[in-house]
Amino acid sequence: MPRSTAHLILGGDVLPSHEQLAFDVTAAAAAEWHAVLDRIEHRLQPPPPPARGGYTCTDDDPVVQEYLERRDRDEEIKRRTGQIHPDETYEDHEERMYERAQRQAADDLLYEDYEEPEDETKPEDEAEKEAAFRIQFKAMVERANPTGPVTDRP
Repeated sequence: MPRSTAHLILGGDVLPSHEQLAFDVTAAAAAEWHAVLDRIEHRLQPPPPPARGGYTCTDDDPVVQEYLERRDRDEEIKRRTGQIHPDETYEDHEERMYERAQRQAADDLLYEDYEEPEDETKPEDEAEKEAAFRIQFKAMVERANPTGPVTDRP
């Protein structure tokens, strides 16, 4: 047997074959090992499908029924209040609301720390620009770090 195959078997990555189990053992021991291998292989098999020949339907589950009824009531209310357009399905409405929430979250994140300057005059001198930048940056850091004040360092 190749060393790589032995390594895979001993590492538990693959199961040995019947021939590999029967190598250098008595016939009785080989039969016992084959029975063990058959049980292991049987456990690895997927379970058989239900007797009806398909998957079971969970629509009769009370939790599923309650969810479907609540969803129908929600859809009816939204249609009566005009939140769902007449030519729109409930799934379309949910998708539209999800996309709207995503856009709003992105806009909030983008403009969260942005502030318009209070005075409309622009500094002419580079030193004034740097001082204005430091003040605005310090204010942003203090808002983001409420644990303590930020000290000015030269």
